[in-house]
Amino acid sequence: MANRKQRREAARKGDGVDENQPPEEGAEFIDESGAVPFPDHEKDSIFKAQMRFQAFVLGYWKVALGVLGLLLVSVLAFGLWEGKLDDERKATQAKIADIDRKMPEINPMAEAGITDFEDSPEVLADVEAGAGLYESLAKNSKGVDAAIAWMRAANAWERAGKPEAAQAALQGAHAASATGVVGWAAANGYAATLADNGDADGAAAILRALTDNGDGIEAEQALLSLARVYEDAERVSESRQVYGEFSERFPQSKLSAEVAVGLSRLGAGG
Repeated sequence: MANRKQRREAARKGDGVDENQPPEEGAEFIDESGAVPFPDHEKDSIFKAQMRFQAFVLGYWKVALGVLGLLLVSVLAFGLWEGKLDDERKATQAKIADIDRKMPEINPMAEAGITDFEDSPEVLADVEAGAGLYESLAKNSKGVDAAIAWMRAANAWERAGKPEAAQAALQGAHAASATGVVGWAAANGYAATLADNGDADGAAAILRALTDNGDGIEAEQALLSLARVYEDAERVSESRQVYGEFSERFPQSKLSAEVAVGLSRLGAGG
């Protein structure tokens, strides 16, 4: 039997095909626009897929909301934690600045090494009191804030003529495990005081860790300081070896001229 299109064509030709006659089973149905709809089996597949998706959504929407809620809570908690840390850092920095303001001013001439100016006993007492405040703050802080407070205390103890206390404060600064420039400065300061007190091996261990784990100018400066520590300790072969290591690792360094001077000193000294 003819489909609709065939019936229309037959009618136009006068073949007498009845346009209202139903199409034969399995015949392709095409509407007047020429569009071919989905066959019945495709309609069933699409409908079943839609139902499966709807069943999935209805069955797991609570789980999805729970996961989303957990994610939002986690983000909120992290933000609050970050905000709390930021507030603590600002509070510590404000306390350090407050102690700074209370510290007696340093005579500019003495600071520049131009005169033999010495602080009065009253001023030294105030300096020691400030050092104690810095230390107290450092003990209740962490990371960078603790390291900064410890280093402030070390400077104050040094000014007060208490080198042992200054070294202990620098040890605290290094132990704070601060990152970045502050951590590097704390480690260098502690290494320097160890070297000044004859502990070349202790200083070398710190400087070696800095140069092996760092990069850029910080690693270069640490390696140069290591060579000088050995040089000052009259461990010539070790110092020469470190200077040579510097030249190999950092051939384009701006500190290369200082390395050449160091090697020249060692050569002149035998």
